[in-house]
Amino acid sequence: LARTAFELGAAEFMAQAWGGDTDSLVASGLALRSANPERIVVKVPVTADGTAAAARLVSAGTRVCLTACYSREQALVATAVGAEYLA
Repeated sequence: LARTAFELGAAEFMAQAWGGDTDSLVASGLALRSANPERIVVKVPVTADGTAAAARLVSAGTRVCLTACYSREQALVATAVGAEYLA
């Protein structure tokens, strides 16, 4: 799907990581970004496991969007882990 989006002119593509814990979110996030690390943004929820996974993904050079943000405190957490986007 991302490849098609890029062929149609998309500059970037967001894809949702999945998993029930930090390690699963990191594993799925790394798998998602492998197709095009510079243009794929991995979406991860702002939960305890999600923010831990986001920090690890960002450290590994993955572009991250933290999702399901409902408070200022969650926005601060997103900034602290180095998320590129917040939703």
